[in-house]
Amino acid sequence: MVVDPSEALASSLPQPLTPLIGRSREVGEIIALLTRGCVRLITLTGPGGIGKTRLGLRVAAELADGHVDEVAFVPLASIADPGDVPASVAKALGLCDGMGRSLPHRVAAYVQTRSLLLLMDNFEHVSAVAPLLTEMLAAVPRLTLLVTSRVVLRLSAEHVYPVPSLALPPLDGTRSARDVLASEAVQLFVARSVAAHPRFTLDDETAPTVAELCHRLDGLPLALELAAARARVLPPAALLDRIGHRLALLTGGACDQPARLRTMRDAIAWSDGLLLPDERCLFAKLAVFAGGFTIAAAASVAHGGQPKGGTIDGVSTLVDASLVRQAGESADEPRFEMLETIREYGLERLRASGAETTTRDRHATWMLGLVEAAWPPGAVAPTGPVALASLDAERDNVRAALSWLIGRGDAAGALRLTGALAEYWCLRGDLVEGRSWIGRSLALPAGPPRLRSAALYGGGIVADFQGDRAAAIGMGEECLALAYAHGDTLDQLRARFLLSGMTDVVTGSGEVMTNEQSALALARQLGDPGWLCYTVMQMGHAVRRRGGLVLAVDHYEEALRLAMVAGDPWAEMSTALPLASAVDALGDRGRAVRLFMRLIDLSREMASPSSTLRVMLGLATFSASAGHPEVAASLLGAADAMGEQIGLILSPDDRRIHDDVSASTRHHLGEHAFQSALRSGRMAPIDHAFAEATRAAAMLGGAGPLEGVRGLSLTSRELEVLLLVAAGRTNPEIGAVLFISRGTAGTHVSNILAKLGVRSRAEAVDAAHRAGIDFTLPVGRTSI
Repeated sequence: MVVDPSEALASSLPQPLTPLIGRSREVGEIIALLTRGCVRLITLTGPGGIGKTRLGLRVAAELADGHVDEVAFVPLASIADPGDVPASVAKALGLCDGMGRSLPHRVAAYVQTRSLLLLMDNFEHVSAVAPLLTEMLAAVPRLTLLVTSRVVLRLSAEHVYPVPSLALPPLDGTRSARDVLASEAVQLFVARSVAAHPRFTLDDETAPTVAELCHRLDGLPLALELAAARARVLPPAALLDRIGHRLALLTGGACDQPARLRTMRDAIAWSDGLLLPDERCLFAKLAVFAGGFTIAAAASVAHGGQPKGGTIDGVSTLVDASLVRQAGESADEPRFEMLETIREYGLERLRASGAETTTRDRHATWMLGLVEAAWPPGAVAPTGPVALASLDAERDNVRAALSWLIGRGDAAGALRLTGALAEYWCLRGDLVEGRSWIGRSLALPAGPPRLRSAALYGGGIVADFQGDRAAAIGMGEECLALAYAHGDTLDQLRARFLLSGMTDVVTGSGEVMTNEQSALALARQLGDPGWLCYTVMQMGHAVRRRGGLVLAVDHYEEALRLAMVAGDPWAEMSTALPLASAVDALGDRGRAVRLFMRLIDLSREMASPSSTLRVMLGLATFSASAGHPEVAASLLGAADAMGEQIGLILSPDDRRIHDDVSASTRHHLGEHAFQSALRSGRMAPIDHAFAEATRAAAMLGGAGPLEGVRGLSLTSRELEVLLLVAAGRTNPEIGAVLFISRGTAGTHVSNILAKLGVRSRAEAVDAAHRAGIDFTLPVGRTSI
């Protein structure tokens, strides 16, 4: 019988009892490296259970088929003494006693002119003898080494290949069984589940649960296999319910596996045992980070903010030991992370060490410092997009810090952190989550009044964004009471600002003063340009709600100037939107176009879902008034989808505007075309919606009725009065709306009649109509 030499060589490798699932990309990359000629030592690294040995065996088998003359497998897991490595290599090659010659010379004599691939498996615990590999490569030119190890060997000839987790399915909410089964992780889980329970099936109903389960297990092959072994008694939903305690669940591996691979805890403990005491301590402390960390964060939490040099070395060691990995590529400061299964083990070690309280307190303090650097206490806007993006990367760490503070009843810490995060949650559209955290913080006993006041203000803002005005008023009034109790001007201002447009207040002298007026006075007293900008804008909303459109424009323009002077893009976005709406209502379409173009750019730059939603609503109103009902309906659909996604409820005024635009566009398009455009907007990416709005706005512009009315030599205040005359307001009512006396209002009416050359209010309105002014003006609160 003739045996193919390549088959004989491949058969000298251990033959796995189960097929390798996936890994074709990794096999191809490793073979490409080894066949270049310049790479002779590759170390396959990764945590226990990632599948290094199986991958190494597949690569070796592929190379045995025509790439090298001989392949040999050197198992090292059972070796306790690094000094026994030469004997293991000699045994794998069938070498006789060397009679005093070194292993490199013996291998060189054995190989001679042939090419040899040595697969050295589980090298991590004998890495002290790693220099022997360099000697062998120097003595044997046609030798190639493929090593599996949980630690990097740090040899000059070494090419490190980190073995990744298995490819995971997308979590996009539309996962059929067919789509989910395209991922390697799901394929492995299903194959092992069927082996454990032949009746196991993956269908469209169980596919989303299995996809989530594979994600929660990090796509780690050993974890997937151990979980699948439970399929005998636990269906996927039950497994997912128990996944919070992975290490207790992931046990019961096959008895013919090495002990270190029968449970996930044993697999990780094997790596942990290779660390020095200081490295083991750092590993446990870094487990408090959820979702990753930077070197600066690690230094602050693990080493109390001491110089980062030692932290860099420690993190590097943990990366080399495959307990920590770099989280993607970044041109800025790199981030690192732990697989969740490894992190759970690290937290167990942290609790056992007695250092959990100190470490978690440091983590919460670090998180608070980062939040307040991005959004300083009392500031009306963040320090900039970059600072805000830094919070985006730490959302899981925010949750971990808040869970710790609330869990131990630290009211001061929890209130301070939630108060600082409230408006961030609004900007990013995390309304449901933000309100939940604020509510839990406010429910804690005690807590310093100033911190409680800040959290109440934040909770009121979030509630208002959700359309729950009753809750917003309640928190605003409690915030105001606390502010007066401890005499804090900023807290009084924030409470008045929150209550703007919701309630009126009565001064000690019995005079009625709006919260907008009170907030503006407090802002001027405080002297903060950001707060002054926003309170001036709120005054604009107040007078517009009372029908004072031109005066509202004056306030919006002043607010926009303050925002531009401050260089605050958030304030610019907040003030430009109501100004665009107001000037469009007055007929100045050219300026409205320019403002909306700028708002589109700001929306893309700021990436704030709540702000973008209101820009969409404003653009829909604008498109409808400009004769583009299909675009308006599409933008309404985009706004609706975004609102549902972030849980934002439109204010009553915004809802009225939305419904008016919806009714108008439905009337112009017909029900079928309206619903089609609405669905198109709901399904389209946000950039597509912006592109449609930009295209529509670019077709508009030019002079409008406002210029015609101004040609009649009416002042802005006189035009304001004329609009109120057209609305049927009496002189006392005009005075109340514009905050002027009854006599001054009468004087303005007389001047208008004289300038227009008419004798009555009705004739004045007719003259204005002929000049082109539109008195069917929408009113409503359009703040962001």
